[in-house]
Amino acid sequence: MPRVIRRALFEKLGRLPEWTTFHEDFHAATGLRLKLVDELGRRTSTSPYQTALCCDMEEHPAGRAYCECFRQAMLADIGDASAQATCDAGLVEVAVPLRISGMKVGYLLFLGFRTTPAAESDVKRARHLLDKAGISLPPGVLEDGLRNSPVIARCAGGAYMRFVEMAARQISEKLTAHLSPLPATLPPLVRRACALIQREALVKDIDLAYVAGKCAVSAGHLSRIFHHSTGLTFREYLVRLRAEHARDLIRHSAKSITEICFESGFQSISQFNRVFRRIHGCAPRDLRSSSSGGL
Repeated sequence: MPRVIRRALFEKLGRLPEWTTFHEDFHAATGLRLKLVDELGRRTSTSPYQTALCCDMEEHPAGRAYCECFRQAMLADIGDASAQATCDAGLVEVAVPLRISGMKVGYLLFLGFRTTPAAESDVKRARHLLDKAGISLPPGVLEDGLRNSPVIARCAGGAYMRFVEMAARQISEKLTAHLSPLPATLPPLVRRACALIQREALVKDIDLAYVAGKCAVSAGHLSRIFHHSTGLTFREYLVRLRAEHARDLIRHSAKSITEICFESGFQSISQFNRVFRRIHGCAPRDLRSSSSGGL
């Protein structure tokens, strides 16, 4: 399933009231915050983590890069099961996969806790490992952060993981119920349509009628089977493909925002800004200014 479709389904999941309710209930019951991240470990918002030490790491350029690499490595190794890992700062992170019709679209994370209180040896080890990674936190920050981090017994952490796994299944089933059942693979017609959109949507102003004509079907038929197979309307897929391409260019090229706008298939700067903000939650220029740390 194309990345654009997985990302859109993931964002729809994040808007479900069931996710909001469970997020609040989990925090009330455990004192920990859940984070919804996509398959690459990117959060749905830029709100800070609750744990002070995690916030301090995120504010440090090398610390932010380390946290992203650590999380991506953990998620790359997770397979089909939930997993947990301990970072060099000495904090535990737990990830639970989210699936829609068998597709892994993201994860639920809870993190920033320890399974035992931090001893002096734990602080020294964490300082040594972070120094090796080029992360020099201000004096006292690491010590205070570790000693003030929540302590969750291993048995409780395992129970929390199983609790989140049950919720993940229920939330995913709720979203699947909102959509037509998604096939494991896209029908040939939809694959042809997606390939055509990917080839031409960045260089010309195409629409549903144009793509349907190229695929030798009616616009109504293509619209119905496209939505049934992907959970997205044709228009949603088209503008998201353009916005994802624009985001990649902003983050990884030195091209101007105006150049990126038109190279991504948008017809005006105002349309580009409006669509980009709706999909990515920030203006293109805001992303450019923060691109060194990623979204």
